[in-house]
Amino acid sequence: MREELTPRLQHLFDRELKRGQTRHIVFWYDANADYQNEVHDIHLDQVRILDGRTYGQFQMKYEIEAGNHDHLLLYFPYPQPEIQEDWLRDVYEYSMSFHMDHIAMLMEDLALEGEQLRAAFDRYNIFFRARDRREAFRKVAARLDIQREDDVDLAVMSAITKVDTIHFFSVVKHVASGEAEDENKAWSRLQKYGRADVFWDWTQRYFGYPLKGNKPSISGFIKSLLLTHASDEVGIAFPEKEAATPLDPVDCEVFINQWQNDPQYYQAYRTLANKYEQSDLVFKLLSSVSEEKLLHGDTFSFFDDTIIAYTIARLVEGGQNFNRYQQLITARRSTHWWDLYEDKYQAIEAAIALKAGVWSLEQEGLPYIKEELFDYYRNEGYRFDGNYRKFYTAYDQVQRRSSILDELKDEVEEIYHYFLNTLDFKWSDALAHEGGLEVGDVPSQNKFYTHFVRKLAKKQRVYVIISDAFRYALARDLSDQLNHQNKYAAELHAMVGQVPSYTPLGMASLLPHRTLAYQNNSYLVDGQPTNSTKAREAVLQQKQPDSMAITYSELQSLSKQALRERLRGQRIVYIYHNVVDNLGEQGPSEHQVLTAGDRAVEELEGLILRLFNTVSAGDFLVTADHGFIYTRDPLGERSKRPRDGLSGDLENHRFIVNDSSDREQGTLTFPFPAETDHPLYVHVPKGTTRFKVRGGGENYVHGGASLQELTIPVLHVQTSRKGRSEGDAPVNIQLTSLTRKLTNSVTYLDFLQSERVADRRRPARYLACFVSEEGTVVSNVVHIIADATNAQPQERVYKEKFVLAQGEHDQDTTYDLLVTYEDGTEYMRIPFAVDILPSI
Repeated sequence: MREELTPRLQHLFDRELKRGQTRHIVFWYDANADYQNEVHDIHLDQVRILDGRTYGQFQMKYEIEAGNHDHLLLYFPYPQPEIQEDWLRDVYEYSMSFHMDHIAMLMEDLALEGEQLRAAFDRYNIFFRARDRREAFRKVAARLDIQREDDVDLAVMSAITKVDTIHFFSVVKHVASGEAEDENKAWSRLQKYGRADVFWDWTQRYFGYPLKGNKPSISGFIKSLLLTHASDEVGIAFPEKEAATPLDPVDCEVFINQWQNDPQYYQAYRTLANKYEQSDLVFKLLSSVSEEKLLHGDTFSFFDDTIIAYTIARLVEGGQNFNRYQQLITARRSTHWWDLYEDKYQAIEAAIALKAGVWSLEQEGLPYIKEELFDYYRNEGYRFDGNYRKFYTAYDQVQRRSSILDELKDEVEEIYHYFLNTLDFKWSDALAHEGGLEVGDVPSQNKFYTHFVRKLAKKQRVYVIISDAFRYALARDLSDQLNHQNKYAAELHAMVGQVPSYTPLGMASLLPHRTLAYQNNSYLVDGQPTNSTKAREAVLQQKQPDSMAITYSELQSLSKQALRERLRGQRIVYIYHNVVDNLGEQGPSEHQVLTAGDRAVEELEGLILRLFNTVSAGDFLVTADHGFIYTRDPLGERSKRPRDGLSGDLENHRFIVNDSSDREQGTLTFPFPAETDHPLYVHVPKGTTRFKVRGGGENYVHGGASLQELTIPVLHVQTSRKGRSEGDAPVNIQLTSLTRKLTNSVTYLDFLQSERVADRRRPARYLACFVSEEGTVVSNVVHIIADATNAQPQERVYKEKFVLAQGEHDQDTTYDLLVTYEDGTEYMRIPFAVDILPSI
């Protein structure tokens, strides 16, 4: 540092003189006399050095006023005297000062000067001693226009806490989040290298903490933040006589919101919120608040726990205000704790849909005619199967952590059993009364190749995906997911399956054939076996030489190039997929069959996408060999039917095949659908009951004649690289409020969802906030979930509340309303003028 002394002094004296000046006068107070031996070795051009050890203040002043016009360096090997003892203070005020230390060099590098700024730097002498901390400060200063003492304070706090955004809220988030650890190292560093008193001055300025005369603490500050925010959210008075301070609610709202939405600190927020939520104070504060007031609050997870418990209780008690219950859940989707409670809410949503469906079923009743019952199931009734699956998919996730859904589970089981018994026994009666499995103009499964495959194959290559036990409700979900993507157009049809509705017969029926026979426990089409992928490929090639069959697992194992080679020149490709039945047929894993349905939908969507991307596949048919029945709870005796002498070589819980045409009570009897050496008949129990036969796996069954087993989906999927002309995938939003000026710290803005969610548009999630010209977030972050399906535009308007942080809002600047997609990609940016009067 000593070798820099002369150059730095010379640089100072080389500055251009201001108007009216004839020379530079520089004061150097060397408080520790570190450079008293070097002073006389300094040689500067046209500069006279006056040493305070040789010249007293009076004599020095005389030299200043009576001397020549040389520049003057006044050196004092001691601190600057107090003003009442400083005879040179008047000269000092219009002169320059020099410091030979790390702070001075840093200020010079940053082009900062002035005694007030120097005093601000001097308050952090310990901080500036270390080179790494000075470098950290330098990086902050490059992003902050340091002009005032406050700027120095903020820069030091930001450098110590190493925050990404230079704002006091960022410092507070870092320090407060440290409280979630066993030791708050962030606060310790700030106290050691910064100034705790300055930090508390800033919290008082922004939040009103601490009150005058109160001793501050980080824990007390956090408690005050949380209680103030919670009290304001639910509209109740701040609790009196507690170890917390009511703070400014506006800045609390903005700060808590930013803390909750910060990817780096939100987990610490949750830890601390959960910690303070356990106190008796919070329980007393919130336990008496109505669910209506809790609806939009998200300070504590208590809000979600209460709303969930309330909704479950109403459903179990028989409440029928289904729209209201759904509104409660919808309102929670944009709140902070949603991701931790999403599976619970999804289970409740499914239960609401099941209860609402049963209520509607009881009010409207079911038709009696076979065709009308089939139409009811494929247009409405399938929703029961889908919602039952969605309930248990969510329930199984929750059950690992909590038993809160157990009562609701019992309710769901009762509802679903009622639906199955009501629908399928009426369907059984219609089959018995009208005879046969034919349903109007609905094609039979054994006409699949003729009715669907052959027609498409005349025009282009067709991919037939056969997913074992992929029942109709699953195909509906896949259809919806594909139609929400711009490159697909999916149309769902239905076929009537065969009885017995099981894999060997179903797979054979989906192949091209003129004859179908049953010999030696296997099915033959046109005399050829069908019990393996290779055998089915031979059947296909007999009808159309340019055909092939392959399993899903084999196809997935192929590289992109190998897949292209394998598919080259093929006209018809059958792909066999097995997830649902594979798990359902294995007794120990049959309870995974519902989540296997979700996996099947995901895998089939991925398969279609891969073939589209790899070989530009344009047409797909997704179908199944059979459906299934599944219920979770152990079956009671009423769900099982004694065999009453029925027996056969081919049987399971849902059918028995023998040579007797006699129909037993409680059963349906159909001619065996394949040619045999002698007449055979299929006996199935009515409804969804099971035969009492040996073997496990009573909950997941198929083979009978219920609508869940017989309604076979045929999903025709077409792809296009140009996309559909109807528009892009996600729905758009637009700001419809006319104002473009912020006149208050709280502003409400209206957003219109431009299109409704339908086959051509999918839901979208957006984040909106106000940002400064520097890109700093200056408001809360609003979550906009655009998923309205209503055709009326006025029903697709979202009114959102924006709260600006308190403080100075420069009326010469603008704030941008920044709207991004959920992944952070910018969607739109709209400038707003700022015209907010300063608070008094």
